[in-house]
Amino acid sequence: MSIAFSTGFVHAQVQQIAVSDLYGKWVNTGSFRNGKQVLNALKTDVNNPMKYYFTLNANGTFSYDVVSLDVSLKEAKRTGKWFLSPNRKRITLIDDQINPEERQIPGDFLNFENDGSLSSKPLIFPIMELTTEKMVLYDEYHKTRDVFIRE
Repeated sequence: MSIAFSTGFVHAQVQQIAVSDLYGKWVNTGSFRNGKQVLNALKTDVNNPMKYYFTLNANGTFSYDVVSLDVSLKEAKRTGKWFLSPNRKRITLIDDQINPEERQIPGDFLNFENDGSLSSKPLIFPIMELTTEKMVLYDEYHKTRDVFIRE
């Protein structure tokens, strides 16, 4: 299924994302800012033949590999819970490793859990593109477009 969000340009087709469209194992192919790869570990397969995965499970959990050339992080994984926002335009990750603290969350999550706040700092990724084989997320913290292909 192909997803296109209305941008005000000529008749972009808008479709609804089903949560199940996101399930599965995705390979991180790059993190781009101004068209340039910003993750050194993904710039060359010669120096680093490892694939980095981002998995969204149907039970609401996620895991992703830490992308790094640092040998001590080769097997590092982050885990936690993930949510698709009620307006189906953002993925939010609540990482198990983040110290609990009260944070306000965006308006599209109001009344979602804990009456508008969560007990961990959420990581929020607007969905820029989603097809059966490709997913592009916007990383608000790093200001990059992260591109994944389905494994």
